[in-house]
Amino acid sequence: MATLNFKTQTLADLYNGGANASHLSYFRNNASEAIKSDILSLDQRIANFQNVITDGAKVGNEDFPYDKEYLKREFMEEVLANMLKRPEYAGLFLNGSNLSSPLSGGGLLNGTAGNVNVVVNYVPGVSTGAVGGRWDGTNFSNMTLAEMRNGLNNYDPNNGGLRVFDAYSAWIDAVFEEGNKLKNNPTETVNVVTSISERTLPTANSPNVVYDRVATQKTGQVDANGNPIFRYFLIAKGAPISDINKVTVTGTLNGQQVDSRVATTGNGNTNSVYIEVDKDLQPLVNNAFGFEYNTSNLSPTMYLYYFTEARIRILRGQLNMKEAVTSEIRDDLAKANAAYADLEAQAAKTRSQSADGKTQNPDLSSETQTMDFFEATNSKKGSLIFDNNGNDDQQNYGEWGSSRSSLKSYIDRKSTQSQDAMLDYQTTLNRFNQAYEVLSKLQEKMDGLIKSQLRNVG
Repeated sequence: MATLNFKTQTLADLYNGGANASHLSYFRNNASEAIKSDILSLDQRIANFQNVITDGAKVGNEDFPYDKEYLKREFMEEVLANMLKRPEYAGLFLNGSNLSSPLSGGGLLNGTAGNVNVVVNYVPGVSTGAVGGRWDGTNFSNMTLAEMRNGLNNYDPNNGGLRVFDAYSAWIDAVFEEGNKLKNNPTETVNVVTSISERTLPTANSPNVVYDRVATQKTGQVDANGNPIFRYFLIAKGAPISDINKVTVTGTLNGQQVDSRVATTGNGNTNSVYIEVDKDLQPLVNNAFGFEYNTSNLSPTMYLYYFTEARIRILRGQLNMKEAVTSEIRDDLAKANAAYADLEAQAAKTRSQSADGKTQNPDLSSETQTMDFFEATNSKKGSLIFDNNGNDDQQNYGEWGSSRSSLKSYIDRKSTQSQDAMLDYQTTLNRFNQAYEVLSKLQEKMDGLIKSQLRNVG
């Protein structure tokens, strides 16, 4: 099982599988080294999204499938692919179906475990309803996630493939939800507090309460001129002022630090007396009494630090999304290049004409499993990347040329997307660095202020 850390126990439990733990363990560990490596890489890519803000990202499509919905689809297609590479899962998915497998030539599904071949019968245009009649045997995008799931469920409602599929679906949803919590930052309500000349106002319990500070609270509203509207509260003398500290979030599986944030400390559960006033610090209601309330008040310096850290945290979540997109494109390119290497090796087994020069394109060779799964998970709905003349996995010299051109076009398109994604990443990185520059200048100012005060004391 992958060595991952999660910010919450809920994510850890979903990853481990709970009642389905044995099925997930089997899926991840009882496979060839290549498949186990693919699953580990997939798990890590999914887990990274617990620190990613996907909400508000560029809306995805099949040409650029990198928003939350399309990313989940890609992840689930990879889960399905890692099942169909193994006969114990492939048999569950295909048994009882008249649909062809896209995974090898000649109507055979080549399983990696034990080199078992699962034979499936292909009848063009005919479906038993195993997967809703939508899968044409070549492209996972021709199925909805529900149809992919129902294909696993059709054979046996309690099979391990179905449980693994459901577990990954729930885990992915929870990971995206956790990442999107970063945009609701900060979670605490804090007020900036400044000192004023002492003044005395009555309360319900005392006619002589002394107020020496004012708290300013944002309302989130603006006036007719677009200026922000604030509320103001006088604070009774002696009310505690909160401090700011870093809080570490430790992983729930292996105890490693996976996140950190700033939080207020120091005010405890102490209630203080407040009274609401206007911007001229006059009570909003004549003869109003003060009221007791418990809230977090920060000095102007700590308030600036607190919200700068909050901005950095949000930008970090947005930057993580840009990083994830570039990583996903690189992953697509790596798989495309692996498929291209296989294509060249298979194409080399054919020739443009027969030895006697009379029979054109006499040779055939088959697509590899790497090519099949790349096509199944990366083709757009209703389309193919490799030549499918004859509805089989075999190609002659001319057909390999057509497939080569299609794959090159895919690689060129992804390379362009990678460059665009890096430019988008750089724009967000600049904003992120600017926020840190504000913190640096704040620290420099505070350092200079403290040193000057110490010299005065000396």
